[in-house]
Amino acid sequence: MNPLESSAEFNKSEPVTGALILAAGASARMGFPKQLLIFNNKPMIETVVETALAAGCNPVVTVLGAFAERIRPVLEGRQVIIALNPDWASGMGSSIAAGMKVIAGLPRPIDNLLILLGDQPFVQAADLQQMMEIKRKSGARIAAAAYAGQLGVPALFDRTLFQALSALDGQGGAKQLFRQFRNELAVCNLPSAADDLDTPEDVRRLL
Repeated sequence: MNPLESSAEFNKSEPVTGALILAAGASARMGFPKQLLIFNNKPMIETVVETALAAGCNPVVTVLGAFAERIRPVLEGRQVIIALNPDWASGMGSSIAAGMKVIAGLPRPIDNLLILLGDQPFVQAADLQQMMEIKRKSGARIAAAAYAGQLGVPALFDRTLFQALSALDGQGGAKQLFRQFRNELAVCNLPSAADDLDTPEDVRRLL
């Protein structure tokens, strides 16, 4: 199925939300590509892609970098667009910018962009839909997940902030915009986002 095609039931009056999944890192603390860690009988990156699709995101863009040649085959045949970040080592901001270049070239504009990490497999589609609803009702330009005493991703951004996302670089990532637009940010309590998988200890504890 072409991820750029809308379904026959697509309602043009409804806002279009895309997803940008960040999965370009080297998994240095894990010791192997954590994107390929088996979760629910499938590679973790596949679980995250399915969650974004189940939440109604279209298109879904996944940014690959350090292990692109190993991860790409896992996503072949999925309803996902691959973006490559050759500068992945410079930080998360560069991966967001790489993904935004792909999104800017899509034939159908989107109204909102949901940014997710490839190592938060406990986040559910219902969590992401809740975030979409909070942003819609609040009128905020950003809806960010709150967990473990902080704000983070998943986070939903209005299209008026796409240029700011495209200009990101370095380690800061999307949190730079949380500070810059703090008066236009809605909070979505999302404790499931706190459980990311960075080390073998995380795997033993959570899985």
